[in-house]
Amino acid sequence: MILSGVCLLAALASGTFSTSKHPGPPVFLELHLEGGGLSAVLNGEQSVLWDWFGMEEPPGVTWTEVERAQVLSAARGVLPQMAALEVNGQRVLAQVRSVDYLGPYQGAYGAEPSLLLQLDYELLEAPHQVSLEWSLFPEDSLGGVPRLPVHLLGAASFDYVVLTAEEPSWTWHRDLSDTFALPPVAPVEVRSRPVLRSMTLLILGLAAGLAVSVFGSHQGRSLMIGLGGIFLAGVWSTSGAGALALPGGSQSLVISESLMRRVYAAFDSTTEEGIYRLLASSVEPELLDSLYQGILGSLVQADQGGGARGRVESLEITQAELRPRVSLSGRPAFGVQIEWVVGGLVVHFGHEHSRRVRYGGLATIVAGQGKRGDGASWRLAGLDIHSSVREEGGSGMAPAGK
Repeated sequence: MILSGVCLLAALASGTFSTSKHPGPPVFLELHLEGGGLSAVLNGEQSVLWDWFGMEEPPGVTWTEVERAQVLSAARGVLPQMAALEVNGQRVLAQVRSVDYLGPYQGAYGAEPSLLLQLDYELLEAPHQVSLEWSLFPEDSLGGVPRLPVHLLGAASFDYVVLTAEEPSWTWHRDLSDTFALPPVAPVEVRSRPVLRSMTLLILGLAAGLAVSVFGSHQGRSLMIGLGGIFLAGVWSTSGAGALALPGGSQSLVISESLMRRVYAAFDSTTEEGIYRLLASSVEPELLDSLYQGILGSLVQADQGGGARGRVESLEITQAELRPRVSLSGRPAFGVQIEWVVGGLVVHFGHEHSRRVRYGGLATIVAGQGKRGDGASWRLAGLDIHSSVREEGGSGMAPAGK
């Protein structure tokens, strides 16, 4: 899933990332899903890519058309096989469309000159599965394990992986199945009247009906009134036997936590359709669009050259307090004042940063529609967020949705 990187973007915009080398892997790959097609961008430091292309001397700061053609030819001799993908189970070679020189402070690498290569893939059908295996891993400028970050970006699709020599392969699925490990749905219970109370009401109704029939002024009318009293007593005594029941205080808090975990776990899907489908299993229809846009808006932050994307990796409910119980559209409902902490990774220009954000708000939970409670479950009908504060430090939290 996706987490915002506002502070990172502010640093990039202000030029405070003017280090001599990019802090992390010197090369990263972006895959773009656009209108049923697939393209890619390979962004890397020149010092690394010249070696990959088999070029001994890099061109000058200002390229001539001859030099640009030389670099493009060298890239086309290496990258088609190196950046080949399997799309829907079929191997597809990369086609190098263009190469651009990025001087100091123009690209992702601060003072380090880099190259930007545009790649295309000819597809026979829209991609629903993309697999990649990489073999060259440049040294990390921070001294870490040689690795290649890979981003997959689309209108509402996002995935991120870091390939290494030990784990050089990765596969993305446009998965719309029900295989995500969401917390269980909390069913709405049906509460029956106590047997003793029902029997008491029935006896009183019978007694009232018999009294009217015995002491009434007209025998025929008295008999009808008596029978009517008996019938009403039976209805009265059994009414409410299938009424939906509000949960107790402790159970209300368990339900609210489960629903919050389901909401965030829905964003584990890599597609908009998948997120909507998973949200719909625990969110009222009227809330779907605003909740999706609100969470996505807090998780995606764009700047002039692309965007910081992220993935929620943990969710911790730190406080929950039951509010007075209410009725919503004639259905049982209750509110919970809740605080929660979302932890995740912000991904930008091939490197990632840990993030923790603490939220506070009021969750409104309502009994889902169902005949006499059959198949009905508690659903989120409102989430009013009144505070959000970024925290520092590690997570130490259970994964969202677990």
